[in-house]
Amino acid sequence: MSKKWPLTVLTDQGNLGWPVVLGCTLGATLLWVGIATLSDSAAILLPIGLPLLIGGAYVLYQAALRKHWALLTLMILGLTLLSVTFRRREVGSPGLDWQVGLKVLAWMAMFGVFAVNISRLRLFCADRVLMAILCLCLLIDLSTACSVAPEVTGPAAFAVTAFLGFSCLLANEIPERTLILSAFWAMSFICLVNALSPLLAPSMAFGHDDAELIMATHGAVMADMRLQGFFGQPNIMARYVSVFLVFVLAVAYRGYVTKLVWIPNAVLAVGLLLSTQSRGTLLAVAAGAFSIIPRRLALMSATLGVVGGVAVLVSGQTDTILALVGRNGDASEALDMAGRADLWQFVWGLIKQRPLLGYGFNSFEVYAGRLWTGQVGAGVAAHNNFLSMLYTNGVLGTIPFVAGFLMLLRRWITEPDPARDFFVISTLVFSYSEIDMPSFAFVPSQLFFTMLALDAKKRILPPGPAGAHNRGPVTALIHQQEAVP
Repeated sequence: MSKKWPLTVLTDQGNLGWPVVLGCTLGATLLWVGIATLSDSAAILLPIGLPLLIGGAYVLYQAALRKHWALLTLMILGLTLLSVTFRRREVGSPGLDWQVGLKVLAWMAMFGVFAVNISRLRLFCADRVLMAILCLCLLIDLSTACSVAPEVTGPAAFAVTAFLGFSCLLANEIPERTLILSAFWAMSFICLVNALSPLLAPSMAFGHDDAELIMATHGAVMADMRLQGFFGQPNIMARYVSVFLVFVLAVAYRGYVTKLVWIPNAVLAVGLLLSTQSRGTLLAVAAGAFSIIPRRLALMSATLGVVGGVAVLVSGQTDTILALVGRNGDASEALDMAGRADLWQFVWGLIKQRPLLGYGFNSFEVYAGRLWTGQVGAGVAAHNNFLSMLYTNGVLGTIPFVAGFLMLLRRWITEPDPARDFFVISTLVFSYSEIDMPSFAFVPSQLFFTMLALDAKKRILPPGPAGAHNRGPVTALIHQQEAVP
């Protein structure tokens, strides 16, 4: 008697058939028609969308059969089309539109492909980090029942679960080299497009309502303009670019590409980061880079940093240094994290009212954002990942979140891997000033899960060709790190 999930038996035998394709097409069409009743744009594009839906259903059918090209197609579409935004909306009104509809379709596709192949992923149950994240995903799903905004919590919670399952399937079915290179080139393309966004769409490319007027008046963008590309917000773009840097490091460290490829991409990423002026992301990237240098150099660097900090305090030049970091030379702006201190106090007050279960995943903007009386733009999120976890999932949901990262920190110390460790440390540092994975459903969450699934697969598989890790040279520093016991 087969121990496999019944749908997995069908995919193993290739017997899903065209009824599944037609059924998926029908379901997607009905969803599109539903969106069309709310959006004139969707109604106009319906004749074009139907052939695309049929093609998409075929890709989904092939992905369910674990065809590599189809799985990678779903992943790349997620990394590209679903990562950008082409509309602006009011804070507190994340309503259903054509872009949200596309995301829902993508999440359904990922979850469906994962679900029919779920029994093939049993090996990942041996990894404690992934099990902690799975517990978190289940608690996030359950939070819909007690959410203050279940219509928002439900789809977003479903998306995080779909990301985790689909990421494990990718890591299980596709060779590591192919998977990492595909993600690398897809993100490289998106970064290049966003680097050209000031030429392609100047009114959207910068975090300022009057960007087009300023360019027309001054002939160039003023120094305080922050590049946001097609992501809708500079910090979101900065986070995406920082994740791209992880994959630049991965392809370089493993020797998948030459210096002529990864160095220009690293320069592109750093240039985009500087253009966003996202101080939290820059600090996170710096911390991630610091985490992968040889331990003896790290100790020396940390010592110099402490000595420098003490020297600044003793000299009384703290305000001068903060003014260099604060926008427009404002030291107080840097000290209170651009108004985040007041927001964090407000969020903490809400957490104390519902400490155990929280308010529901992804519910901050539609509920707390309307109670917030401070700066309007700050009401979209808690701007701190740890507070966000407590607010959305309560203490109960925060436990697996903390446990997972504690285990990852232990691996950083005992079993270092530059790409994974860079990702983990930068995520923790970034979490101080922004919400991050897995506090809401966005593309870097899928890439984070994919990196962890690849790491789990290497740890679980026995030594040999199946579990071999192809390392290649990047810098002498990384080679020295491998030599450190």
